Amino acid sequence: MAERSLQLARHLLVAACLIVLLMLGGRAEAAGRRADCRVPGAHRERASSHHRVPCGARRHSRKHRAPKPAPAPAPQPGPETDPPSAPGPQPTLDPGPAPEPETEPEPETETEGESGSESEPEPEPEPGPGGESGLEGAAGTQAISANRLYWGAWIKNSAGEAPWSMTAASKFEQVTGKRVSVINWSSPFYLSACNGYCTFQTPQFDAVRNHGSIPFFSWNPGPGTGNFTDAKIAAGAQDSYIAAWAQAAKKWGHPFFLRFAWEMNGSWFPWGVGNNGTTATDFVAMWRHVHDVFTAVGASNVTWVWCPNVDPYGRRAPMGSVYPGREYVDWTCLDGYNGNNPWTSFKDLFKSSYEKITGKIAAWKPMIVGETASTEVGGSKAQWISDMLRGMPSEFPKIRGLLWFDKVESGPGGHNDWPIESSTSASSAFAAALAAPEYVANAYGGLAVSPIPPP
Repeated sequence: MAERSLQLARHLLVAACLIVLLMLGGRAEAAGRRADCRVPGAHRERASSHHRVPCGARRHSRKHRAPKPAPAPAPQPGPETDPPSAPGPQPTLDPGPAPEPETEPEPETETEGESGSESEPEPEPEPGPGGESGLEGAAGTQAISANRLYWGAWIKNSAGEAPWSMTAASKFEQVTGKRVSVINWSSPFYLSACNGYCTFQTPQFDAVRNHGSIPFFSWNPGPGTGNFTDAKIAAGAQDSYIAAWAQAAKKWGHPFFLRFAWEMNGSWFPWGVGNNGTTATDFVAMWRHVHDVFTAVGASNVTWVWCPNVDPYGRRAPMGSVYPGREYVDWTCLDGYNGNNPWTSFKDLFKSSYEKITGKIAAWKPMIVGETASTEVGGSKAQWISDMLRGMPSEFPKIRGLLWFDKVESGPGGHNDWPIESSTSASSAFAAALAAPEYVANAYGGLAVSPIPPP
């Protein structure tokens, strides 16, 4: 019995020793693992029957979540830049006509009172601000006028008369330094030099167009007597001739200006008011009838130019009384000369008539100067020319064309020294001012728009 108790005690002691040894071995292994996790570069994984788990992964596996991606930053505005400057007006060959009102006052029969004042039609509404202004596109460049102008002349010199002699036009252009965009010449209905009726001058129209210029044909109902008075023409006395001329114009087929029966508010031409009893009513009836004949034959390539003479002192027939009406006129026009009677600047000569037409009679129509020039007598012709050309785009914005009278021919004040070649100073002043980009050159050989728009 005692021996069995002793054996049992030994077994218990051995078991206790084994338990102690096992416990000490487990602690040492754990300590080793912890030491491995703290050593840089040491192997941090332990074996598993299924997979390898990184050191400490079990302890954090339930709490670990992949970090949420940071929200993308909101787009930031780029560096501020100055807005691009508005492009300047670009030259266009066929810019669109200015808009016109739906209605225009019909001409009224006007009378001048003792004070010389006129009763004018109500003014047409003015257009709002729009495409008539602009700046050059390059930064730092100065503003330029949006009002470009056709320019040209009625030319006769030692080389002949244009357009019968285009050498005459070239000779004139050598002086001006810029080619003409418009050429003026004239013909009556009937003339001995035409062997009777003067027909449509196809070769001359071709010569002008081939030069890159626009024909500006001044056509008058001369000789003005017999069946050639305003009243007789209005009644149909010349319909056969007018229709044949219009048909030939239609056949030619290209746009041209037709300045018909100009300076009608004066009495110096047979068709003018006060000459041989001609009245404003007669003139308006004649104009409308001739226009209607052209419409009837389909001559739609004609641009009708109504051109009274300037009247700075109110001495002529009231311009409103000889205005045919909106549907019968495409461009308005003014003629005027400085003949030193007295010496008068272009501005003072034209301003009142210009304002009357553009403000009261035909506010929406473009205007062209059909004839103008200055004598050398009584002042500086060179300064007169310079002031005219440099001031016109800003002081007369509705004038979109200018024709100089470059012929030696007796005119106002008895003078005939109208050509710019009358002096070196005059021709130099003309060329210098004409160099401005507002005055367009001969780029119109392919013009195909009627009525002809401003440049």
